[in-house]
Amino acid sequence: MTMVVHAPEAPVAEVSSNIPELGDWVHLLYYNGNIENYYNDSITAGDSGFTALYPSGELYYIDEAQEIQFSDHAKDYTYVGKEIYPDQVNILEQDGSLWEWRWEKGAAQPEKTRVAENIVEISGDAAVDAEGALWIDGRWVDTVDNVTGLTENAERILKADGTVWENVEGCYEQIDQNVKAFINAWTYVKNDNTTWVNDWAGKNKLPILALPMSLRRPL
Repeated sequence: MTMVVHAPEAPVAEVSSNIPELGDWVHLLYYNGNIENYYNDSITAGDSGFTALYPSGELYYIDEAQEIQFSDHAKDYTYVGKEIYPDQVNILEQDGSLWEWRWEKGAAQPEKTRVAENIVEISGDAAVDAEGALWIDGRWVDTVDNVTGLTENAERILKADGTVWENVEGCYEQIDQNVKAFINAWTYVKNDNTTWVNDWAGKNKLPILALPMSLRRPL
């Protein structure tokens, strides 16, 4: 599981003098490396670590023992895989290129592979390019097009016509329409600005909460 965390009390400078302090980060993710089948001796296992993306585009993995630089010009990144390792990362570069960063079992060095171009959004192992094409695990999905938004791993996608589609056993099925944006995996906003939750319990419109009179501003 990936969690967004706040900067710890100790700055990175106490770990390494070679990288910026965590107060400068844009996107910071946490991983727990204490996994029995963690096989990579080249990256510290058994300790918790952070992956930090800075405004400059520098992307680092940091733990108590080391830091590993993933990129100089990153725009965004995601962990992928059923387990969260710092060696399983998808990186969206500022030029729109999508890279897979993998450290295979037994390899002395990681393999960084360029898998797509003109990418505008990533989530898990999924991505959308500037033409609205969907990419999953570095491969173009030719059964859908005109994608404008997606949830993690493209379990749900939003198309340009406002329809929402869900991945059901490898095939996308339409589950709603007149939607303009995702809030999270289960919640989205429709064109009339109403907010809806669509999960295992069914589809429900969220109530509009009225402000108390004391908090309302006069017109």
